[in-house]
Amino acid sequence: MYVIFSGARKNMGDFLIEDRLCRLIAKVRPDHEVVVLPRWRPLNEEEINLCRKADLFLLGGGPFYRPDLQKTFKDILGTYHNFNAPIAFVAGGWKGRDGTNATITEYCFSANPCGNC
Repeated sequence: MYVIFSGARKNMGDFLIEDRLCRLIAKVRPDHEVVVLPRWRPLNEEEINLCRKADLFLLGGGPFYRPDLQKTFKDILGTYHNFNAPIAFVAGGWKGRDGTNATITEYCFSANPCGNC
């Protein structure tokens, strides 16, 4: 079983990423069930037990490249510490102020900056 932790919440592109990821898995690995869970809320007990059976975790869509990246994934991955499946990141977005060259080239992926960030 593959578990997709979806970032699809309000951005149409994230819903399309979730949809295409499900379709891709169905085509390439039809032998695997796909379960989609929202990434922005804690797992309930039933979902935790389901995740313990997963062969792969996929995090897809939504802004996960952002200044609080480490904290965000520490929160998510901390929940998964008893899970043995590998984790892959697919089509993640970034949380930026705007699309200007300065924002893109000077973007800092750490909430606790060092160096030029």
